[in-house]
Amino acid sequence: VDYQKWNIEGAADPSTAGNSGVISWDKYSNRCLDVLNNSRNNGTNIQLSNCKNNTAQTWYFDGTQIRLYDDPSKCLDLYNNLPNNGQNIQLYNCNASTTAQKWYYDGFTKAFHSGRDFTKCIDVAGGENELGANIQLLACDGSSNQAFTIKDGGQNYHHYGEIYLD
Repeated sequence: VDYQKWNIEGAADPSTAGNSGVISWDKYSNRCLDVLNNSRNNGTNIQLSNCKNNTAQTWYFDGTQIRLYDDPSKCLDLYNNLPNNGQNIQLYNCNASTTAQKWYYDGFTKAFHSGRDFTKCIDVAGGENELGANIQLLACDGSSNQAFTIKDGGQNYHHYGEIYLD
């Protein structure tokens, strides 16, 4: 609802901010969101891996969708568009009309909220610092398992946020 949307003075405009690069996990900043085996197949798992700034780890966040930078036809997607705790996050053909691919970044908590259910966030399963740890959807809890930063050339993404008041 537009009348509930507030701008935060000094916050970056998401349409002009540097919003491409690796998405690193704040808990262990040397770990990044990664496309398993650098595959472009629909349904490919998203995992945690060492940050290498390669094509399997470089993303573009346009304010609502997280696209693979070298193949912008592929997006982070909520499996079966079900907002269940533990639901898998996968790579899939981008479709702007599905809430399975809508993500909203909270610059204060550094969490990506699901457009399907704003109370759910992208999460590192079990908070494990292991290569290949699964990326899933889980109830937002403000924990470090759900805090991410988009880094471009070593620079942090200019965080922005919105405040909703009722």
